[in-house]
Amino acid sequence: MRLTSGLKLAFVLTLTVAAATPARAQWATPTLDGYVAPGEYGANNQLDNAGNTGQTWYITWDASNLYVGIVNANLAEGAVIYIAGNPQRPPTCCINADGNLSGFNYDGTGFSSLPFRATFVTYVKDGYREYRNSDGSGGWSGPTADYGTYASNAGNSNTREVAIPWNAITSGGGLPTSFVFFGYLTSSGGYIYGQAPADSDIGAFAGTNIAATQYYSVVNTGDGTSTPPFSDEQPSASPPPPPTITTTPANPTNHSTGIFTFSDTQADVTFQCALDNGAFSTCASPQTYPIATEGRHTFAVEAVNSAHISSAAASFTWLLDTTPPTITYSGNTGTYTVDQTVKVTCTAMDNPGGSGLASSTCANISGPAYSFKLGANTYNATATDNAGNVGVGSVTFTVKDTTGGLGHVVSGLETKPAVAAVMEVTLLSAEAAFKLGARNLGDLLLTSFIAQVNAQEGKSLTAAQAATLIGLATALEE
Repeated sequence: MRLTSGLKLAFVLTLTVAAATPARAQWATPTLDGYVAPGEYGANNQLDNAGNTGQTWYITWDASNLYVGIVNANLAEGAVIYIAGNPQRPPTCCINADGNLSGFNYDGTGFSSLPFRATFVTYVKDGYREYRNSDGSGGWSGPTADYGTYASNAGNSNTREVAIPWNAITSGGGLPTSFVFFGYLTSSGGYIYGQAPADSDIGAFAGTNIAATQYYSVVNTGDGTSTPPFSDEQPSASPPPPPTITTTPANPTNHSTGIFTFSDTQADVTFQCALDNGAFSTCASPQTYPIATEGRHTFAVEAVNSAHISSAAASFTWLLDTTPPTITYSGNTGTYTVDQTVKVTCTAMDNPGGSGLASSTCANISGPAYSFKLGANTYNATATDNAGNVGVGSVTFTVKDTTGGLGHVVSGLETKPAVAAVMEVTLLSAEAAFKLGARNLGDLLLTSFIAQVNAQEGKSLTAAQAATLIGLATALEE
């Protein structure tokens, strides 16, 4: 590689886990002599005109080292490299023990936000090189100087090459299976150029309070199967696709816990959730909410890439209804004599704002009182709403048998008025006997009434009518 004198160089390179691509690179072990021969760094391992400022980067590796070559940048200015082998997914996850999200200040440039948790940083230029590891608390360790192998050649387009031991990068863990990286060149005073990839958020002056969002990803470092280092830029500057909500509560429901599962087609995103138009906060699938109030509720989730770009939100609205329907009986729900008409109305109703009635056994009760059994009559009904709540209601009314009432029933059933009059006189006589305490006489008169009814069965009374009158008279005898 060749660097023109007078150009300034600072190169920041970060490595961490990345998404796979179908293209393949190859392992290579270059000779570090300040000259990059054609193919020396393998195939597909070259980035030209980095940051649109004329620099060329080369990257390759073998089982022992990561090799970086830079052409056409001032050899007296530093190359800064951040690395994290085999990081968490997404690369910004999870805690400081997994790496740092802020950079180290070299030559007035220091990122306040990295696109992943870096575990290694190095600074390389003619006459000096060092590396530092993350300390597990969000900071960086002291420097380890003059590591590995370095060579440069000002007469060959200002080419520099450095071999970085994998054991330095991974704290003794050797070759990682995957990594990602981003880089830039810097002059002193906080100026940068030659970014790889070109980060739209970074201008010529970076200073120490800027966020890096773009990086290249390598998913496979295997010999003969490795991903080309400059082939997969992450994340896209576009927002990720909206998540897909895969599990929701029933709508409507009477369960006061909302459980949601969701996913996104883009890898290495995190999620933020919100309930009922509240603020979005970090969440993971499955997400559970206790719901305290009835009514409509809305769950929303968005995907966030490592550049902190949020997708459009996916949402689900459902109705929580925990109040059962009500069943009301109205009308005379007290006592009827056998000559009266029973009329009770049943009404099933869901609560206002509820899920609505799905089904009900509620039915009106009506008919001649003598057609119901004597004594207490109890009716029950249920109503179910669309959320599955069940309401229960009941009513009890009483049918009372009296000689006077039975006489009125006779006048309504017997089609011959003269016969009806005789039967009614018999019943009135029985009633008078009962009032005087002459129980035996009253029973004899009722027996006479029954004989009169039997005499009219099939004539002026139907068999069913006769049976009704005889049953009521028998009940009075008991």
